[in-house]
Amino acid sequence: MTQEIVNQNRDKRDGKGRVIALSRRVYRIENTDVFYVESESNDDMYYYVMFNTDKKFEWCSCKDFEKNRYQIKCKHLAGVEYAIRWATVTDTDKLPLGVKKDNSTTWRDDLYDF
Repeated sequence: MTQEIVNQNRDKRDGKGRVIALSRRVYRIENTDVFYVESESNDDMYYYVMFNTDKKFEWCSCKDFEKNRYQIKCKHLAGVEYAIRWATVTDTDKLPLGVKKDNSTTWRDDLYDF
């Protein structure tokens, strides 16, 4: 992949992240670096995201992030970043009943079962 294509895809993901921050639900589990980001295509599906800029650690359970070998920020990570910046994050101790977690996650420290 050429650098130009990589940059175009990064810009596309960043733009979708902005849309997510403004139009989808982004929850942060209180006092943690754990976020749940509502899927764009399914209102009851949430992606598990770990995000901490101080520790320089970012991770998402989506297929795109896994496909890119955890090296390229996905739209959900961008969405969390913008939601923090624009104060659209909802802090909570647990997610609402009835929501489904994306089960494709390979991260094993997800202790926030709902």
